[in-house]
Amino acid sequence: MIVFSTAPWFEKALAAKQELNEALKEKGIVVEHVLVRYFHYSDEIQKNGEKACLN
Repeated sequence: MIVFSTAPWFEKALAAKQELNEALKEKGIVVEHVLVRYFHYSDEIQKNGEKACLN
């Protein structure tokens, strides 16, 4: 059974894969998978990052 997800990140990953395949086709490179990562930072690092963005 094949399950397809319609989550926004999944659709963006498919679009990225298509773009990469178009850009790299002439070099003979085929992209088979695009890995999506969600970074989770410690609370302290998250707060410092948010402070830096707001300033």
